[in-house]
Amino acid sequence: MEKRPLYVPPYAPDKSSERLPFSGGNGGVYEAAMATALFIKNFRMMKRAGYKGGDKYYHCKANAQATQLRPVAEATAKIISWDREVHDPAMNWFKGEENDSEADRFANQFGRDLGRSYPHTDAVKLCEPLRPVALPPKYW
Repeated sequence: MEKRPLYVPPYAPDKSSERLPFSGGNGGVYEAAMATALFIKNFRMMKRAGYKGGDKYYHCKANAQATQLRPVAEATAKIISWDREVHDPAMNWFKGEENDSEADRFANQFGRDLGRSYPHTDAVKLCEPLRPVALPPKYW
């Protein structure tokens, strides 16, 4: 059986990266998925580390990593961060915990700003000022 090439739409005759939305060319869906995956990875790492106050570092890191990808990933980071900060105060109130949404918003914006300014620098280094001193390197 003959292997046929993927369909290339008329608006992208020679650009193989624009064949499918998941290919990374026009990949808005791909970028959004990658940003979401970075947030999930950082959230799991934060939960595993279990350091009180360490969430600012992970907020910063996830936002910086997503912003370093591309504009769609940055927009996805803003949406995820905003959603978390809208729902967290209510959840904290029900749990009887302190609300630190303002500090979280600062860490989110700090990470996005750093990611935009230093697109090729590791987010671990960029967000180092927010990392808890006692946090073991395996959770960086």
